[in-house]
Amino acid sequence: HDLAEQVARRAGLPDELSLLDKDVTRRVAAAFEQHPWVKGEVRVSTSVPAKMRVSLEYREPVAMVRVTQAGKSGLFPIDADGTLLPSADFAPAEIARYPVIENVSTPPVTAAGTVWKDVGVLGAARLAVELKPFWEQFGFQSILAPANSDRKLAWDDLNLQLSTRGGSRVIWGRPPGAKHPGELPADKKIERIKFYLRHHG
Repeated sequence: HDLAEQVARRAGLPDELSLLDKDVTRRVAAAFEQHPWVKGEVRVSTSVPAKMRVSLEYREPVAMVRVTQAGKSGLFPIDADGTLLPSADFAPAEIARYPVIENVSTPPVTAAGTVWKDVGVLGAARLAVELKPFWEQFGFQSILAPANSDRKLAWDDLNLQLSTRGGSRVIWGRPPGAKHPGELPADKKIERIKFYLRHHG
């Protein structure tokens, strides 16, 4: 809700900007593009009387990554691209709404707005996007990344699993978009889960 204030504060923009400044739209766009909640290019336009319009796309959180270090556990929000989002912007009740990615051995990246350099985190994030419409219906609880996915595993070498609230383990396989021969596309796997639930509960 206070994105504009945060952007101005982080970029050191003055309280007042002159629309006569030929560089003002570029400066404002650059300031917004540096914010961790903003994805991609920002468009800024001005009009008379003195008015500025900023068009942007927000990053959408898709999952929380659980990391345990030195006996302490923390949850870190990410978007579909594995970009770390500001943890302080999530209330505890909001955090509980997202899938949890478990089994991650790499520490979180240093600053919000940067990509987590772990192919297992990225693969699990893509799976969270694919399963978002079905997460509650299927009773899923978490996505299990492969152990040691921080080592330079290829996308097609990932093997993701899911845990359910009832204690079951579902072997999903490679993440959505994998080109490995014989790997079913995500929609076919989802149909198989629906079929299983219809016939076995």
